[in-house]
Amino acid sequence: MGDHSKKGDFVKGDPRIKPGRKGRSGRPSNEFRDWCAKVIRDKRTREQAEHAVRNPESRHYASMFKALAEFGYGRAVQRLEIEGEVPRLEIFCDPTPVADKIKAEDE
Repeated sequence: MGDHSKKGDFVKGDPRIKPGRKGRSGRPSNEFRDWCAKVIRDKRTREQAEHAVRNPESRHYASMFKALAEFGYGRAVQRLEIEGEVPRLEIFCDPTPVADKIKAEDE
């Protein structure tokens, strides 16, 4: 083995590096992508996702809300470039639970 600057660092020629190991890295197979698409198209999956996002007590609420918001409205801007002095920003949130807002919109 070659010299390592830290334990676990790989260097060229390290025998632990095994190129071409099928299924270990790289892009997912089309078969997996097709399976994911099939699951998403399933009516029960959509119903479960809707139930989770309409129920703030669900353990899946936050992740499902984030996923649906990102796919429905696009991902939030990841990078901001600010020049000059940065002003103090205060954020105030509406304390009304999301479930109450959804019910009000449906009425």
